[in-house]
Amino acid sequence: MTAPPGEALERLQHRAAAAGGRWLDETEPGCWRTVTITTPEGYRAAYWQELFPSDEETLALFAAGPDRLEAALAGLGEAGLDLARAPGTWSIREQVLHVVDLELAALHKLKFALAGPERGRVYNGNGFSQDAWAAGMRYAARPVRAEAALFRLLREHVLCVCEHTPGALARSVIASGREETAGRLMKMMAGHANVHIRRIGEIRKQHAVD
Repeated sequence: MTAPPGEALERLQHRAAAAGGRWLDETEPGCWRTVTITTPEGYRAAYWQELFPSDEETLALFAAGPDRLEAALAGLGEAGLDLARAPGTWSIREQVLHVVDLELAALHKLKFALAGPERGRVYNGNGFSQDAWAAGMRYAARPVRAEAALFRLLREHVLCVCEHTPGALARSVIASGREETAGRLMKMMAGHANVHIRRIGEIRKQHAVD
């Protein structure tokens, strides 16, 4: 019998610790589990497992995003927004603008899923380079107040649509050859934003900005 993923990972964690390896768990609750193991020799192994919350849990994750972002930014002035983990990495300001742009890009696909109950609708969208967008739209120099407000309004808009649309989270489109439900899209959007919100918190802690 194969051990459940959680049990197998726990055993692997103990083995890695015994061998002097490093274990990094960057799990996003309700969205995915991500674990990276670095051996004493410098080799790295990564494990990723998608999690499948209920519709109610997905809606709660999605709804919590604006409060989490605003809390992460509370009390920061312009100088604070320009703090980063290290030179050449994104600042808090750039993290925020990226989150909102990704939200806008993903929203287009999500709205196609929510707009019709029929399965099999094909969605054709364009990918984008996050670094090219950051440079082209001057993330490093722009204010974030309007974007943080827009993030809240976008989330409220989607939640309102879901509230008034029967079976909203089960509606879907076909994208890149696979079915994508509205619920899964919302979960991944929530997880993506939470990753960057957590990074903002890490930057504040690193620079002792309470």
